[in-house]
Amino acid sequence: MKAAIKRHHKISATIFVGLSLIMVMYVNCGDPKISKPKGPLLSEPVTAPTPFQVSAANLDFCTKEGSTLRSVVLFYFIMDISSSNVSTAGGNFPSDFCGIKRFDSVRSFIQRNEILDENNHYFRLINFGDHAYPVPIINVNGTSSSTFITNDKDSFLRTIDEGKRQGTDTIRQEETNYDEALKHVLTKVREDVDWAKANSLSVTFRFFFVTDGAPFVNGQLQSRATILANIGAVKSLVSSPENLNNVDGVTLDTGFYFSNHELSCNGQPIPQPTGSPDPRVLYNKDAAKTLLQDMAIEGDGVFIDFSLDTSIDFSRFTSNVTQVAYELREVWVDNINTVWFDNRLLSDSDTDGLADDLEILGGTNPLDPDTDGNGLGDYVQFRTQPSACERTPGGTCQTNAPPFAQCLQTSSSPAPSPPPRIGGDIIFPDSDNDLLNDCEELVLGSNPKSFDTNSDNIPDSFAFRRGFTLTGPASERLSIPANDGIANYYKLLAFMPLQVSKYLLPPMFNNMSSVRTKNLAQSTFFKSCFNQTVSSITRLEVLKPDGTKTFENKVRVFIVENQVRVGSRPILRIGTKVISGTSGTFSDSSGDFAEAVLQ
Repeated sequence: MKAAIKRHHKISATIFVGLSLIMVMYVNCGDPKISKPKGPLLSEPVTAPTPFQVSAANLDFCTKEGSTLRSVVLFYFIMDISSSNVSTAGGNFPSDFCGIKRFDSVRSFIQRNEILDENNHYFRLINFGDHAYPVPIINVNGTSSSTFITNDKDSFLRTIDEGKRQGTDTIRQEETNYDEALKHVLTKVREDVDWAKANSLSVTFRFFFVTDGAPFVNGQLQSRATILANIGAVKSLVSSPENLNNVDGVTLDTGFYFSNHELSCNGQPIPQPTGSPDPRVLYNKDAAKTLLQDMAIEGDGVFIDFSLDTSIDFSRFTSNVTQVAYELREVWVDNINTVWFDNRLLSDSDTDGLADDLEILGGTNPLDPDTDGNGLGDYVQFRTQPSACERTPGGTCQTNAPPFAQCLQTSSSPAPSPPPRIGGDIIFPDSDNDLLNDCEELVLGSNPKSFDTNSDNIPDSFAFRRGFTLTGPASERLSIPANDGIANYYKLLAFMPLQVSKYLLPPMFNNMSSVRTKNLAQSTFFKSCFNQTVSSITRLEVLKPDGTKTFENKVRVFIVENQVRVGSRPILRIGTKVISGTSGTFSDSSGDFAEAVLQ
C-alpha cells in the first residue's frame, strides 16, 4: 500500500485550481518554522473555497461511568517524638509523656476499624524530631524487618509499640523538624509509587501528620513556604502524567495534640516541670495550629485540634471508600481533511496538517503523512525543521530515511534497538495516545506523557493543527490575535482561523449561533449524557490513491473529561469517522470513541 501511495507522489499540479496563487503563498511564507498562520490580516474578504460542501456532526455520548470503589490505601502515620512530648525542662508540661495520645490512638484505630482487615490497606510509621525515623516492621518474634511497610495488622501493631518506645525515650532531646519529616515522606512515596507500578496497582496515599508544636529548629521557626512546597512536591509526584495510572490521589490530614496538664499516665505520676515557664510555649501552640491548617489545605485534607481530647481519633480523618465521577470539560470537533494556512482553507488529503498544494510544491507526498519515513510527520517537520522532509543530494525527498536523530538515545550503552518500521515508516511510540508520537512531542517541546501539556483542556494534537503554542500559557485560549472581539477558544469551536478577522470571513465560517447545540439528556452523580449537534463543518475535495477526488472527509471528535476522585485526572476520548453526506453521527453505542489511556 505504501508503494502504491508513493506512486501518486508525482500527481500533476495542474489538477489544482488556482495553483499559481498558492505558489505565491508558498514562496512568501519565508522561514517554514512558523508557529501560527501567517499575518498580517487580509485587507480583502476571504472568498469561500470552491468547490465545498457543509455538513453537521451529531454527537451522542455520555461521560465515563463513575463508581464507588475500594482503593489500595497506603496509610502513613507521621508522629512527632520531639522532646516536648516527654521533657519537663523550661517550665513546660510534657505533651504526651507515656505516648498514649499518639501511639495508643493509632493502635486503637487499627484494631477497631474492621475494614482495615482487608489486604488492600498498607501501613507505614515515621517518627520525627530532629530527623525522620522510619520504624521497621516488627516480626512475630520481635525482630526488626528489613521492610517499612506492611498490610499485616498484627505486624504493624507491634511496629506501633516499637515506635512508642522510641517516642517516650527521655534521653532524646529532639526538636520538631517538619521539613525533614516531609522530605522523608517524599522519598518513601517515590518508593511506593515504583512498588505500585511493579505490581500493577492503583493506590491512594493517606498521610496523618500529628504534632504538639511548631517547627522550631535551632531556635528558628522553619519556613512556611518551604514546608508547603514539600507537600506540593509530593502532590506533583503522584499526579505527574507518568504516575496517573498508578495513583488515585493523595490526602494529608493534620492534627494538633498539645495536652492539658495530666498528672499521671499508666498509673504513674508525670514529672513536674522545673525552672521558669518558657514564654514561647503559647506562641508555639498558635503558630503550630495556623501552619497545620495551611498544610491540610495544601494537602487536600482536614486539620483537627485534639488538644482538649484525651486521645487522637484517627477515624475522624479518613474514609476507606472513594467516590469516582467524571465531569465533561470540553468537546472539540475538527475536519482533519482541511487546514487553514496563510489565511486560506485548503485540503489535506493525508490528514497530516500540511495542505496538499503545499506538499506538491514542496516535494512531499500529499497522500503520505510522513513522506521520508523518519518518524516525524511532514507537518511537524515543516513547522520545526528547515524542510518538511529529509532530502537527497539532488534535493528530492528521501524515502525510508533514517530515524529522526534527535529522537534516538544515541548516548546510551548499549545502544537502543532502532524503532520499528511499518510500510517503510519509522514508528515511534505515542505514550499518551494523543496522536502526536513521542518523537514529535520531543521536537515540539510538549509532554509525551500528557495529552494536554499546558492544561488548557485543548488536546495537544488538535491545538497543534490549529496554530496554538503547546507549551504556552493556558490563557492563550482567551487571547484575541485578530482584534475582532472573538477569543481563540470560540474560534476553535467555530472552525475559524485564529488570526483572520471574522469580518473578512464568509458566513459559512463564522456563523457562531449554529456552531453547536448541546442538550444534557441525563445526569446522575455517576454519569452525564449529552446530545450535541455541531454544524458548519466545511468539507473540501481530497485526493484518493487513484488520483480522483472525493468529498469524503474525516471528522475527528475530542472529548475531554476530568476524573474526580481523591484527586483528579484528565481523560481524553477520540473518535474519527468519514462524513460523505450532509451529516454524520458519533455515538457511544456504536463504539465510536476510544479512550486515550496512558501506556
